[in-house]
Amino acid sequence: MKLFIFFIFISQFFLSQYSEKKIKTDSSEIVIIKNSKYKVREEIFDNKDYIIHKSWLIQDTAMVSSEGVMDKQHRTISWKEYTENGEWLYSRNYKTGECSINKFLFPKYLLFEKMKKKADELIIKEYGIEFFSNYVRFECDGLAYKKQSIKDSKNDFYSKYLGSWTEPFKENPDELIFKYAVKISDSEWKSDIIGIKLDKVGNYVINEDVVNNYGFEKVEEKYKKFFIDYSNSIQIAIQNGLNNNNVLGHFLDWEKINPKQFYSGRFIYCISELISEENYKHNNRKGRLSRYNVYVFNPWTGKFIEKRKMKSIIEYENNSGMSTGLIPDKN
Repeated sequence: MKLFIFFIFISQFFLSQYSEKKIKTDSSEIVIIKNSKYKVREEIFDNKDYIIHKSWLIQDTAMVSSEGVMDKQHRTISWKEYTENGEWLYSRNYKTGECSINKFLFPKYLLFEKMKKKADELIIKEYGIEFFSNYVRFECDGLAYKKQSIKDSKNDFYSKYLGSWTEPFKENPDELIFKYAVKISDSEWKSDIIGIKLDKVGNYVINEDVVNNYGFEKVEEKYKKFFIDYSNSIQIAIQNGLNNNNVLGHFLDWEKINPKQFYSGRFIYCISELISEENYKHNNRKGRLSRYNVYVFNPWTGKFIEKRKMKSIIEYENNSGMSTGLIPDKN
C-alpha cells in the first residue's frame, strides 16, 4: 500500500512539472511546453512549411539549450545544441548533411577524425574516388564503444556506449562505427546506407548484424557510378505489371546477403506500388496492413532484377506502437 501511494505521489509530482500552452497569432500558432528540465517554444507558421524550435533550461531561461527548424511533420531541417553552461556544442544541417562541432569540447575529436579517414579510404578503395566524391556524404553519424567483460565470464564482452560525433566522451574507444548517406538523384539522399565498423587501431571489423547496413558490395562494373533513372525504371516496371495509377514510391536500399563476409550484400533500387490497405482492430490495438509490389533494379546498371510481393504493418495503442517497414509477403 505504501509503495502504491508513493507511486501515485511520484506520478503526480512529474505530471505537475508538465504544462502546455498554445497562443494563436495572425500568422502562426505558438506552443510553449514546460517540464522539470526544459522550457520549449515552437512556432508553427500558417503559410510556411516549417516550425521554429527553441528550448531553454528551466532553471535559467536565459540559457538556450537547443534551437532549430523542423518541417510540419517534426522532421529536423537544421539544429544547434548547447551545453548546460551555454557553450555552443554543434550545428547540423540535415538537408545538406553539413555538420560542425566545437572541437574544444570533444576530447577525442582528433582520434575520431583519424579513424573516419580510414573509413573514407575503405569506401574509396571499393567504389572509387568519383563515387565517394559525388554519391557519398558523412552526416556526423559516428559512434564509439568500449568493450566491457560480462561478470563471471572470461571470454564474453558487451559494448558499452561512450559517445558520438556530437556527444563528447573521454575514454579511448575499442570500436568505432561510421555511417554514410548515399545519393539517389540530384536532390535525394538515403541516410545510413553504408556502415563501417573499425577496431581501436582502425582495422575493418566484419559485423554480422543482419539489421544495419554494414559491409560492401563487390561491384564488377569498371565505372562505379549509379546509372539508375526513375523515368526509365517506371517504364520497365510497367512492362513487368506496374499500374501507374496506383500510389508509387522509390528508394535506395541495402540488401544483406552474406553478413559474415566483407562483401556482405548489394545496393538495390526499388519502386514500390501500393496494391491494398486494410485497417483492423484487436482489443485496444489498432493496425493497418499494406501490401505492395516492389520492382527491384541494379542501380549500377539500371537493369531490372525482379518483382517482389511485400507488405508493411503498423500497429499502435495508447503510449506504444510498432512498424515493420517492408517485409516479404508470403500470403
